[in-house]
Amino acid sequence: HKSRYAMNLSNVFSDGMVLQRAPAIPIVWGFASPGIRVETTFGAHSLSALTDHSGVWRQPLPPTEASDRGQTLLFRSSEGGAALRDVLFGEVYLCSGQSNMEYTPRSMAGMNNASAEIAAADSPAYRSVRLFTVGKGTTSKTPLRALGSLYHNWTAASSALVGGPAWKEFSAVCWLFGKELSNELKVPVGLISSSWGGTQIQVWMPKAANEACHQGSWSGDHYNAMIAPFAVGRMALRLGMPRSTRPALGCCPPRSPTTRRRTSSCPTGRRGSGCSEGSGRAPR
Repeated sequence: HKSRYAMNLSNVFSDGMVLQRAPAIPIVWGFASPGIRVETTFGAHSLSALTDHSGVWRQPLPPTEASDRGQTLLFRSSEGGAALRDVLFGEVYLCSGQSNMEYTPRSMAGMNNASAEIAAADSPAYRSVRLFTVGKGTTSKTPLRALGSLYHNWTAASSALVGGPAWKEFSAVCWLFGKELSNELKVPVGLISSSWGGTQIQVWMPKAANEACHQGSWSGDHYNAMIAPFAVGRMALRLGMPRSTRPALGCCPPRSPTTRRRTSSCPTGRRGSGCSEGSGRAPR
């Protein structure tokens, strides 16, 4: 983040973004000197948040129904101000993983109807689908509070973006998924692509999860740099990760000899959280 003496927003936010619709409580956040009060204006709502001892302020927003009418959020403090404009409310998904998620339409020779799928991004039907791609220029041994690199911030879907350079713009799976969501739900859709091909599950897991699952001394350097910045203020979003690359929330106990082969042995509520079906261990 920027100087501790200048209030600013986290760089996971920008004009043109989508925030999670009601009933979720979306949270926006940023940085300032400890003790600085940040005032937020959102429509008829006047809100206030105090910067904590670590220099982070977090502002929960009222649950807001889905809308493709852009709204403005204004922030002000004694250390400066900021604004988010053309903010939509809808469904927000984080798409992450290795090459199966990183593949772009230009890097998937076997993708059916690639030209048509790329061209579809220019359709007025998808004007409320907004895309955000995290860059691969940063890894970290400790969790970061802001993204160190990104290919582009929140941008309306277009053929130029979806059909951009191979391996850079934009995740084919994430785009097709978001396009289908838009078709079915008829609400704005925000898609975050944060992927890195050829990586192991351990680099996408927090250090504590690796330790709990007896995965050794992995620090989770991709999680720290490419996922953790979205969790500083507990951004309201959904996960669109392949099962094998979801950060583990807890590891599976050893499978009982009486456990049926196709039955998950993950603890209640842990299915898909780093545990594999039919196995009593976190994937290696």
